[in-house]
Amino acid sequence: MSASEQPVQPIALKHLAIVTTPDGFLFYDVEQPGLSALSLSLEAPIDFPDHFEQYVTASGWAQEPSLRVSISQHTDRFMVLPAGINEPDQIRSLFETAFIKGSGADLSLFPMSDGKQAFCCELPSANLEAYKRTFAQFAVFNPTFLMAEWVFREARTRQETLLLAYQYGQSLHMMAASPEKWLFLNAFTAKTEQETLYFTLRVLEQLNLDPFTVQAYIGSPYQTPSPLYEALEPYLKERTPFVYTGLPEAPVCSIVI
Repeated sequence: MSASEQPVQPIALKHLAIVTTPDGFLFYDVEQPGLSALSLSLEAPIDFPDHFEQYVTASGWAQEPSLRVSISQHTDRFMVLPAGINEPDQIRSLFETAFIKGSGADLSLFPMSDGKQAFCCELPSANLEAYKRTFAQFAVFNPTFLMAEWVFREARTRQETLLLAYQYGQSLHMMAASPEKWLFLNAFTAKTEQETLYFTLRVLEQLNLDPFTVQAYIGSPYQTPSPLYEALEPYLKERTPFVYTGLPEAPVCSIVI
């Protein structure tokens, strides 16, 4: 459904979680139990920010002073740095060495909970400016960082190794942690289901993870099991499908199938 076809009416709420998707946005009422999302599909990148701002305004959320907004902005352009690197010029130099210089973007740096590393990611300036125009109070989060922190936290709590694979269009973000340390955090471009399966199995092999015991979470922004979940059935015993929620405190929610 395109933005112009999306039926919208004012909806009063206290906390709005917004999750970017490959073709638009999902909107969650954080105060409501369960996960029921409103969606906005954009037919082309040029539809942002106009259709986004129109949708938010029609929903009654624009510049609402009492509304708390949590925005999850996906990007494939991220890197992990040693915790001691915190000078902005040095960070930008390292980032531009790792990635082809793109259009205007801000860089965000998030300390990781192991105390040894920091997660650096890109936030397009056009998106940030649109959010500033649209919302009275908001915070922007990186979903990969939130899920990576969740994986490390769960690995320590459960005292077992966890693997998470997150499909976002033609991107596959993979992360793994043991109770003692991070094991892996990277993104791949996977244009086919075969490539997605290959990269997942390759990471399992490189990390020497036991397919019979490793706890694997396979998910996406959507509330249906990803194709990768089904494809991994012959290879992984402990698989859990999940949806990314956009909630900083609980970014991963298991799907019942």
